[in-house]
Amino acid sequence: MIDILSPGQSQTKVVRNILHCLTHGTQMGWLIDPEEKPVPNFASALQLTVGQIFSWLED
Repeated sequence: MIDILSPGQSQTKVVRNILHCLTHGTQMGWLIDPEEKPVPNFASALQLTVGQIFSWLED
């Protein structure tokens, strides 16, 4: 799952939601915080736009 932290949204609540999904079968949880710029090594070559991410919800 991918969760994008919105301005004013509680990071703790978002992490709790990710942990809930992981407990119930989700294989990977990714929290995107627009204020943070570091990218994990495994994702350094990945180039996604917000539009691409949200388009996955339409499938």
